Amino acid sequence: MQKNRSSIKPNGPYEAVVIRGNASNVLELRVTILALRVESTGLRNINIHEWLCKIGNQFIDEVEGYKVALITAADVSNRQIVGSWKEREINKKG
Repeated sequence: MQKNRSSIKPNGPYEAVVIRGNASNVLELRVTILALRVESTGLRNINIHEWLCKIGNQFIDEVEGYKVALITAADVSNRQIVGSWKEREINKKG
């Protein structure tokens, strides 16, 4: 099950999806609005929620518990994550 939501938090405005694996693993994957506007990320004019779901589904099996990861403009090049997704973790719950 996936939920789309937009919000403004202390990290600034972002778009996000919540991806649920099994009963105990959940990944909230966020991307900053700035990342959506920077041309080199390749994220302009795409369905960002579909892209976030695609990225999140690649990593959901590695998640234990509830994790939140924030993707910034520096983390994306031509729609590809640069480095490990675990470097983007900003919060652990449960």
